[in-house]
Amino acid sequence: MEQEKEKKIPEIRNPWLSVWVHPKETIAKILSVNPKYGIYPLGVVGGISQAINIAMMSSLGSVFENNPDYLMLLIFVAGSALGIANMYLTAYALYFTGRLFNINGKAKFSELVTVVAWSNIVAIPFVAISALEIVFFGMSIFTKAGFEIMQKSSITSFVGIFQVVLQIWYIMIFVRMIQQVQKVDVRKAILNLLLMLSVLLLLAIVISMIAMVFIGVK
Repeated sequence: MEQEKEKKIPEIRNPWLSVWVHPKETIAKILSVNPKYGIYPLGVVGGISQAINIAMMSSLGSVFENNPDYLMLLIFVAGSALGIANMYLTAYALYFTGRLFNINGKAKFSELVTVVAWSNIVAIPFVAISALEIVFFGMSIFTKAGFEIMQKSSITSFVGIFQVVLQIWYIMIFVRMIQQVQKVDVRKAILNLLLMLSVLLLLAIVISMIAMVFIGVK
């Protein structure tokens, strides 16, 4: 058993690659060497990926039709801020649910911040795909008409399948890293993830309700 563990050590030479296939060993190595390594760039990339998706789904390109550069600036600035904020908020939700719901998680809050950040490794190909879509289809993908045209493309079908695979891989990486730092089995790691998502969803609903009341009062 010890020899098998020793054979895995050379595989963690580059965490940017090893995290895809050895998430548990990689996050353990990062936390033992430098817990803050790469967390902010990954947080930013994750936020930009979310911002791009929001911009597409809400057709923000129609608002910035005459100033597409402003839209890209908004995506980068707002996305970066969103990514960092989301990184800490998600980590706290994991920490909170890991303690409160009999999961008996052992991870420190700072360790969960690192886990959340490195789960964003999957956002890198997502952002790369979005960049290619902009190259091929232009900024029109952020408008309703342009997005529909892109969706009808045969290339988009393959991209969609690839993105689904990435999403599944993201969940697998995330669960394995939670398992490693919380010192729990796979079932409790999945429960921790689901409870975290439930807390964040509830928070989003409450914020939306408050915003609707505020807008109504106005």
